[in-house]
Amino acid sequence: ECKGKRVVYCSICFAGIIAAVAFAASPPAAVFALAWATINLPPAAMRGVRQAFFANTVPIRELTRAGQLASSVGVIGGFVGPVTSALLAGTSNAFVSGACIAMVIFALCTISLWVCLPRSAGSADELDNSPGAVCPQWTSDRYDSFGGENRKFRDYVLVCFCTIATLLEVSLNAGVMSAFQPVVVEHFGWQSSAIAKVNSAGALLSIAISLVVAQLRPPECLQAMAAAGCYLAAVLAFLTPPLAEWRLVLGVMLGISAQIMLYAPLEAIFAQLIGRTRVTTQLATVLSLAPAVGTAFGTFLAPYCVAWAGSPAALVAATPAFVAVTAMMLELAFGGRILGGVSGGLSNAAAAEATPTGPLAQRLLATVTGERVAEGTDEGG
Repeated sequence: ECKGKRVVYCSICFAGIIAAVAFAASPPAAVFALAWATINLPPAAMRGVRQAFFANTVPIRELTRAGQLASSVGVIGGFVGPVTSALLAGTSNAFVSGACIAMVIFALCTISLWVCLPRSAGSADELDNSPGAVCPQWTSDRYDSFGGENRKFRDYVLVCFCTIATLLEVSLNAGVMSAFQPVVVEHFGWQSSAIAKVNSAGALLSIAISLVVAQLRPPECLQAMAAAGCYLAAVLAFLTPPLAEWRLVLGVMLGISAQIMLYAPLEAIFAQLIGRTRVTTQLATVLSLAPAVGTAFGTFLAPYCVAWAGSPAALVAATPAFVAVTAMMLELAFGGRILGGVSGGLSNAAAAEATPTGPLAQRLLATVTGERVAEGTDEGG
């Protein structure tokens, strides 16, 4: 964090170069395993750094759109990579050729990031004292003492957002994403080619959804609610007995759509709530790890859902998503501690008087009609 996001970005990509070189050298098993772990570091570690960089530098009105476009480019890479691997499969030394391509790509990314990113290296304290928070008029005492002497508003929001993301991913991975291939093979005799077609269609759908949402720019709260609803609908469509092939495919498509729709608005709302200049790499990384934790736990539970597939007992996998969606709906209707901070249509004067603990009911209409947070400048929140 203290070295600046450019150094962190470039270091992560440079680790990918080292791993690709190791692959190209046909290393022993122990080195291969270490290189495999290292080459998987950039996608996992980059998200938090990217989120913090976007929050600190992108104008707040463009934050969700930037996240959606970045997600769509990532999905394109996830689609092109396997296609390139398939094309190399018929050549000699296909694995070494793929490692060389990966090395060149990581090197280009490292050079591009080093040249394009600014050299700034603000510390967390500097960020906290910088202008541009959603409500710059909140004093440090009011910001830090929300919810009690030992309960900061930042921590409260972070825990709530991480809990929501974790619950949604647990349901989706336990009931749909990790269960899809075993269920269709066991119950319907699908071959690998059919599964690959569904995955490819899902990747193309993700790209389309990212680009469409980025252009339409619906309100962030509605995007998050719609995505959470898609999580729940995906699990219900997939696991509701009796099993049907079309509903299995529908569940996967809804799940992929939900994942691509949720995180850009969720990260933008998070930045608006705590103040975008207060979003550090540490905070963003913690938030980005929540879906990974949910994915891991959901994958662990997936064998039970596969065993129960076709019976009502499998629907228990929808419980975490149902809890998350219900909590978000209750917050919109009666809360105000979290989404109330993203008050759609507050003037600067009203924002100065607003506190994180104010009720949301009077602001709900402005939020659902698409009005956005008033901004004095591009650097304001």
